[in-house]
Amino acid sequence: MLGLATPSPTKADRRAIIGLYRRLVDQGAQWPTLVMVDAISFAMNGDWWPKRIRTGRALARHWDELNDDMILAAGRTDGDAHAQTVPAAAQEPDAAPWLPDWAVETLAELDGQDATAGGEATA
Repeated sequence: MLGLATPSPTKADRRAIIGLYRRLVDQGAQWPTLVMVDAISFAMNGDWWPKRIRTGRALARHWDELNDDMILAAGRTDGDAHAQTVPAAAQEPDAAPWLPDWAVETLAELDGQDATAGGEATA
């Protein structure tokens, strides 16, 4: 990543990410994990957000502010605060070295779980 210190993901971080995932699904996101990866990617490309989003709890807590910054940076003015863009080809979390370790681990776990079933593994 950027060399910043980040703590290992906790159960509270995982619960916060699962809650954010569910929220995005409820808002109509077809690919909520990709929406989160896009937001983390945006955050890691600046110098303000990386210091504030070091855990899953921080990402969930600052989601609306981060999303607003993404909208402003893109020059959008249509008011769609939770619009998503889907990249042409989705990258595997391991193929994204710019993601913080906590994000790679937590999102990879989320991909293997049914977030609508309380975060329990589906396999």
